[in-house]
Amino acid sequence: SSGINAEWPLRPGDMDLLVQTSDGAEIELIGNTLLQYPSTSISVIINFISYYSSVAPDVVWHVYRDNYQVYNDKYGLAQFEYANALKTMIKRQRNSQTITEIEGFFKDHTAGAGYLGVQNGLEEAKFVSKFKQESEPELKRYLEGQRFCQDE
Repeated sequence: SSGINAEWPLRPGDMDLLVQTSDGAEIELIGNTLLQYPSTSISVIINFISYYSSVAPDVVWHVYRDNYQVYNDKYGLAQFEYANALKTMIKRQRNSQTITEIEGFFKDHTAGAGYLGVQNGLEEAKFVSKFKQESEPELKRYLEGQRFCQDE
């Protein structure tokens, strides 16, 4: 019998699976599917990291962490793309525990050509986290004291 593969030579790894969602379980499924059927193009996995880091950075981190060896072995030499994807994933983290976990992870695991992306991403994530801790309460108090923010 001539199955679907005979008429349809497209492999799942070549399909565009990046659907618009913020659901963590769906994003994890997409990430794992992309890893199960790896594309020869680095842009597919880089797009996954970049696209979903804006809506669910913690989920993207967990998919990356759990499949670190595959990512690093397959894409670790694509210097600029890999570094940029890692930077994007890390800089969007807002949970200080996750940021600490990422920092510890990369002390024990090399990021290869993505090293600078990891460093830059951690710097940005830490800066935003520190700003939120130190400046947000003060900013909130200031704005609440302004006439235009008060209920009449």
